[in-house]
Amino acid sequence: GERLHEHWPHPVAVTHDGHRIRYPDPRTHRGDTLVYNVKEKKVTDLIKTGNGKVVMVTGGANRGRIGEIMSIERHPGAFDIARLKDAAGHEFATRASNIFVIGKDMQSVPVTLPKQQGLRINVIQEREEKLIAAEARKNMQARGTRKTRK
Repeated sequence: GERLHEHWPHPVAVTHDGHRIRYPDPRTHRGDTLVYNVKEKKVTDLIKTGNGKVVMVTGGANRGRIGEIMSIERHPGAFDIARLKDAAGHEFATRASNIFVIGKDMQSVPVTLPKQQGLRINVIQEREEKLIAAEARKNMQARGTRKTRK
């Protein structure tokens, strides 16, 4: 949950999308992820934030990247830093407040990942992929026009 209100008359976890969960698991802390079944209105799992967990970066220059937590550095009075490693083996860092835990490990991520699987590709690779896609579209259009002429 995003916030955990323990000093209200009863404990309430408020999620990033606005759901309020009364009496959440007492082991829940800020930054942990609650897997919530919307139909049954029940929490089905709790994923604690910690080393080895899979996270998506939700802000900053690395927004959209997916990686595994290597470590979280605590800096009292400043921003805590999360050191992450993506599936390609590239290491990067972001503020700990910018990470959202999406799974316990890469094999058990319960959400559909984006096309790039959370990997950042460089400008050259992106250009090559776009050229290949454009060439494929051009070839498909050329085949389509020949068929209509017959």
